[in-house]
Amino acid sequence: MKGEVISRNLSTMCVIVASGIAILSGLSLVAWFYEWPWFLLFFQTSLPINPMSAILFMISGVAIVWKKYSASSRWPTFIFVLLLILSLYVALDKVFIFQWHIDALFFNEKITRYERLTQTGIGMSLVTAISFVIAFASLLIQSQSYRSIILREIIDLGVFFFSVMVLVVYIFHVPESHPFFFMAPLTAVLFAFLSFAALLSRPEDPIIKQLARGHFIYSPASILLPLSLIFPVVLGYVRLQGEWRHIISTELGVTFIILTFMLVLFTTTWFIARSFNQRMKLVNDYQLQANELTAANEELQSLTEELTANVEALAETNKALAQANTTIAKQKDEQLNRVLDFTKDVIWSFDLTGHGQNYLSHSAERIYQRPYHELIERPYFWIENVHPEDIEIVNSNRQRLETSGQVESTYRLMLNGKIHWFHDECRLVKDEQGIPQRLEGVASDVTEKVRQDLLLKEHQQQLEIIFNRTHDIFILLDENVRTLQFNKAAIDMSIEISGVPLQAGKNYLDSAPPFRKRELEQIIDRVFAGESVTLITDFPGRSGKMIHYKVVYAPVVTHGKITHI
Repeated sequence: MKGEVISRNLSTMCVIVASGIAILSGLSLVAWFYEWPWFLLFFQTSLPINPMSAILFMISGVAIVWKKYSASSRWPTFIFVLLLILSLYVALDKVFIFQWHIDALFFNEKITRYERLTQTGIGMSLVTAISFVIAFASLLIQSQSYRSIILREIIDLGVFFFSVMVLVVYIFHVPESHPFFFMAPLTAVLFAFLSFAALLSRPEDPIIKQLARGHFIYSPASILLPLSLIFPVVLGYVRLQGEWRHIISTELGVTFIILTFMLVLFTTTWFIARSFNQRMKLVNDYQLQANELTAANEELQSLTEELTANVEALAETNKALAQANTTIAKQKDEQLNRVLDFTKDVIWSFDLTGHGQNYLSHSAERIYQRPYHELIERPYFWIENVHPEDIEIVNSNRQRLETSGQVESTYRLMLNGKIHWFHDECRLVKDEQGIPQRLEGVASDVTEKVRQDLLLKEHQQQLEIIFNRTHDIFILLDENVRTLQFNKAAIDMSIEISGVPLQAGKNYLDSAPPFRKRELEQIIDRVFAGESVTLITDFPGRSGKMIHYKVVYAPVVTHGKITHI
């Protein structure tokens, strides 16, 4: 995770540096266009950057950014090839002097004026052209072989340190080296940026990879590295300024240089010793942990042997328990089968895949009056014996079973010429993919229950005939004085008195005459208190004549509590 963050940071830094190259070289072209000498000559005796050099830098900076954001595009490679050809043409022009000088195509008159002003040639120097050729060649090396990687890193570092050396020559005013390092200071700065951007564009290469590792970034070496580049330059410049201003002597300057070497060597030695001590501490800690691990392994070996013995003993115990469980399970199955064999229910479970076994309780032989082997081999034998009038029930149950997976029904079977009623509950057992695996259920012979239900229904019908044919009035009220049950005579009375028939669920007081409601409420309270009230009362009929009734309000006691009237 940390490596990915560092790689993204290096890519961002590469884009920033390449963008800086494009911006700075673009400003140089603007300076040539508007003639800003303060920008072109920021060293009083230095050279201004050649316009063609500025164009090459600007295009290369844009190409590097393009390549970082679009690694699959081939246009940046084409641009680097074109820039390499242009810089190679300029280098050959400086040696063989061609007729066309492409480094003088832009701002030719202004270049001539600045050459008179600085008394030096402002065309692209041979050193600058060769540096361009080397830098662009490095950017075009795409091979990932070890030699190619080392070669392009050496080229980039060479261009970087050469450009830094040019800047140091200008800062230290070294006249004897000036012809060899004939390059504008701004050009040297842009070459340093270009080589640095090339290194950052390939974070997987060895040198930049080592410098970008987390251990290096968060160590003192990350501070020593930039100091090793900056401190000697600053100290050398201070020494030269002191000699130029006659503040310090040459001997003292040499002393500063010796002290610088001593400081660098001492810091390097201290850092190496510190790293060595840290590594030795890690080695000692590793050795200590290795000894502890060896002791732990020996203890673990002893525990393993003990555990192996315990496992063997446990295996013997488990084997004995498994045999005992098998015996107990067999006994329980026998006991369960004996219980099921004497019930009036048939318990069954049939396989639907063709690979499993079928189960049927032995009570089926007694209930269905067929041999057991015939029933177990013909799971759907009962469909052949369904009463003709109930075939539709069976077909409907099949469809419901496929959709809902569970069904319950009552039907008739013809067994030995007699009709038997059966109540059946069954369900489909499916796997995780929803494919039916088994069909299970319970079938009960309910012939006797159906017969009793028919007798009870017949008796109820007879009682209902008697109840509705009598001239006596019967009304049943609950504890909330709601009408629960009444006969036809009660309906006729209600219509005769109030013109409204009795309705089940409504309050009985709503059907009473208004002038009798208060009296009825008191009577009902007395009855719920446990008193039986008998009274003779008169009600005016709809015909106008008075109707005489003997009314008995009696409490109905259920489990010692008055629940109805």
